[in-house]
Amino acid sequence: MLPKRTQQRVVIDCGGAHVSAGVFSLRGESREAGGGAARSLRLEAYAREDFVCSPAHSSAWLAQVGAALDRVWGRIGFGRERECRLTIPGHLALTKRVKTPAVAGEALAQALRFEVGQAIPFPLDKVSWGAVVQRNEGEEMEILISAAKLDAVEPLCAAAESAHLLPTHCEPAALALWRAFSREVDAPSLFVDVGARSTQVIIGGGGAAPYLRTLNFGGNTVTRSLAQGLGCDFAEAEAAKRRASQLLENAKPSQESEALLREAVGQAASPFVQKLGAELLLAKLAYLRQSGVLSPTRVYLGGGGSVLLGLREEIAERLSLPVFELPTPASIEVAPSSVGRAPVGASDLYALYGLALGAALPEAQVLNLFPLGRRVAREVRARRRWGLAAAALLVLLPFLLLLQQRSAIAALHTRAAAVDARAAPLLRLGALNAQAQTEVDALRVRLAHLDALNAQRESWLGFFADLQARLIGVGDVWLERFHYNAPSTDQVDETGSPQAATIEIGGWLLESGRTDESLQRFFDSLQALDFVQGVVGERYDRKRPGVIRFDATILIAPEKLL
Repeated sequence: MLPKRTQQRVVIDCGGAHVSAGVFSLRGESREAGGGAARSLRLEAYAREDFVCSPAHSSAWLAQVGAALDRVWGRIGFGRERECRLTIPGHLALTKRVKTPAVAGEALAQALRFEVGQAIPFPLDKVSWGAVVQRNEGEEMEILISAAKLDAVEPLCAAAESAHLLPTHCEPAALALWRAFSREVDAPSLFVDVGARSTQVIIGGGGAAPYLRTLNFGGNTVTRSLAQGLGCDFAEAEAAKRRASQLLENAKPSQESEALLREAVGQAASPFVQKLGAELLLAKLAYLRQSGVLSPTRVYLGGGGSVLLGLREEIAERLSLPVFELPTPASIEVAPSSVGRAPVGASDLYALYGLALGAALPEAQVLNLFPLGRRVAREVRARRRWGLAAAALLVLLPFLLLLQQRSAIAALHTRAAAVDARAAPLLRLGALNAQAQTEVDALRVRLAHLDALNAQRESWLGFFADLQARLIGVGDVWLERFHYNAPSTDQVDETGSPQAATIEIGGWLLESGRTDESLQRFFDSLQALDFVQGVVGERYDRKRPGVIRFDATILIAPEKLL
């Protein structure tokens, strides 16, 4: 049981392939953003759920998040209808920093809306957006702007509500990571969080000017390349990649299959590692072009994709900086009971910690992407509840009416809980159906390949049977050379069509009194083959007595490709 003067914060990090949740307690009464509140944070409960979502079925992501939320919050078991703060993954949020002339008072809100309209490439009524002033230096101010599409944020909030949570705040995951990272790291540093669908690049700490950038590629890029290389589906490739990551701890693989798996994953990861190294170098150079910035002195790696083979070495070589594993935040206390089922990952802890820190900041300093419609509806419901309570006290409503109202509300809550319970299995089935559809598509591709091979085999059998029958009919002729030239797409004929397939043949014919007739009958029989469009380039050699050497080229009809 928590101490009497302890406040709780429920925070949830929604990633491209995971959902993690934490419950922090804030001891004491301070609500300031300073170090006192930060040092009193304690992680009371934690749970994480991983899932696999193929980029080809990205529409299934929200269903998988909803199912994962339901399981995660069920494991934590801190009761229902708890207010929570959510992160929006990097691939769904757009974040920019802009500079504009400084304004104050009522003109500030208009200036923020104008800058958002200029920076966001979508109609403002289709997005949930927010903007905060990060720095105001008198004549110029720096604004942090972020936005996410409503058709992504609304279902995310609905998924949290289906898990018996009440979201009140949404912010990009990069902001939560930056807030925690800047507080924990003393020297100016570059933090790289490699997620499933995006990579967050953050520069902060040691008084460094804040820098945020989201790269729209992550570990799924490697999984997709590995699936193509191994000829398997996305889920199998993801399992193989994670298995290879575990094998990296061994200096030498114990089995040949493990060595082959590491080699395949290394080949799939190589383009991603090189691309990420180049992008990080560009980010560092773009950051250093700003005035008054402090150059980062080290790099911290975090996220599920940070263990890829060769990534640490590539970043160290590209940036000429030492690379370290992300350390555990020192400003929070982790309750032993919170890690009973699984250890807390460093990236998870930073994202959840940053969300909890944001709850202590004034509202004007926090960028909130919680949909405006939901905010208004919640405020209206809250005012309505207080209004009803005041009216009940003033007019002394009959006791029976109050009992009836409470009974109706309880019934509605029961019905809502039943609907939520029925919806959770459906969400899980949706995720399973998406995975099954991926397997069916892979089987269809394999079946089409087998059908093509079978059709090609039957065509060759028919061609050889017809050729043999016609050669027997001619008699006294045998083939010595048979060479097939496949159709060429690089060369075209006079009509501009791809050059047809050909067969070069050569052989012998017994010379007799009717040799010319036999030769004509032989080539007529070739011309009559069902697969033949024509016979060209006939050549004869009568140097050897008794036999005639012949060569020719058979043109295969395009509609009868072998």
